Amino acid sequence: MLDDDAEKLIFEQKGAQVLIKVEYPRMDNWHADGSKITVFMPKNIGMKSSSISSEIHLSNLHGGVEVSTVSGDILAKNVTQSVELNNISGNINSDKLAGNISLSAVSGDINDTDSTGRLEIKSVSGEVDINSQAKEVFFDNVSGQSQLNLAEIIELRIRTVSGDLQAKLTLNDKGLLKASTVSGDLAFTFQKNVYADFSLKSSFGGDIDNNITQVKTEHDEYGLGSELNFKTGNGSALVRVSTVSGNIEVSSK
Repeated sequence: MLDDDAEKLIFEQKGAQVLIKVEYPRMDNWHADGSKITVFMPKNIGMKSSSISSEIHLSNLHGGVEVSTVSGDILAKNVTQSVELNNISGNINSDKLAGNISLSAVSGDINDTDSTGRLEIKSVSGEVDINSQAKEVFFDNVSGQSQLNLAEIIELRIRTVSGDLQAKLTLNDKGLLKASTVSGDLAFTFQKNVYADFSLKSSFGGDIDNNITQVKTEHDEYGLGSELNFKTGNGSALVRVSTVSGNIEVSSK
């Protein structure tokens, strides 16, 4: 259904591509309610969408998708292959994504459930809540609060500036966790019998709490820095965490 202010709906085929576009007149004051368009398409072909303030719902697409919007929410369920969802101030809510996944938001929140494959998250100030089965996770955040509930991890890389992050994971015996922050707090909870080589460092006053072994944090004799190094089991996995002034906590369950 087109909005009353819409000029026309374009639906045309260009080679192997189909273009669907709603055109509006140029207006100084935008008062349109917006159009509602439902598109049914073969599930195994790719889809690309770009909009300003649209709410976009995607489901059962398996040929790869690329979606960008400014202020509307994106909802995606059971989408696979290459999945790229980008938003500015709207939220991203996804469920059962699979493949090579990229979720990016500026001030909107990101909520992902039951994703598998390779997961990349980029957020500036929104909150992030991830419950994922992905084995490779790459996370980049500036100031938002983040909660990661992960399964067996082969590689987890985290960068934050001032946002706090809590992560629960099972670290593969040959896995890698590498995380850094400026002033945010980082808390990691591993499986009960995690076998890893831990190296945790603070350069300017952040606390390091070890709830896995009895090894104590060592403090610089003439500075504010501190570090904690220890191994569990055969130390086959690697855990490397650094901060400038934030706190680091490691635990196991």
